[in-house]
Amino acid sequence: MKKLIKKNTNIIIIICLLILISLIVIKYYFYIQKKQEDDSGQDLNNTFRNKEFVRIKNKKIKFVNKAFDYIDFRKNSIYFLSIYQESDCVPCITTSKIFSSLFNKNNLLTLYLSDKKNDIYNNTEYKKKKKDINYYLKKIYYIKTPVILKFDSTFKVLDAFFPTVHKDEEFEMFVKS
Repeated sequence: MKKLIKKNTNIIIIICLLILISLIVIKYYFYIQKKQEDDSGQDLNNTFRNKEFVRIKNKKIKFVNKAFDYIDFRKNSIYFLSIYQESDCVPCITTSKIFSSLFNKNNLLTLYLSDKKNDIYNNTEYKKKKKDINYYLKKIYYIKTPVILKFDSTFKVLDAFFPTVHKDEEFEMFVKS
């Protein structure tokens, strides 16, 4: 009888150890899988940025001269155009505005695409109504918004910053480069 009880106790201990080891292996498996998803998410962000930027890199955005006709574009060699739509998510617009607030106001322009009539905007913003939105999206090659475009006095796009995709640390490099 004692032998039988000891044998059953050993079996129970072995089963408990197997369950414990199985739980550790499963937890490790899910940890590795989550890490790979996080890494691939970063790759997707990089792919998105590159794909969007390639479509507009070195393109001329001459509509800027007409939209902001009160600005002498010969004053500065580099300008930034912050573009966002009313239909962008609220956190996206907020993030774009926060990054835009960090610029020197002399060379920052904002193109706000809205279908509201009474939005308040300042003199460096150019607001277009809904009927013109597609026109401007076509002019910027339907690049995803919000975006901040860096361009020179000839209106050639030099770089693009996507506030909802880029990291905060990349912003300073974007402005300085």
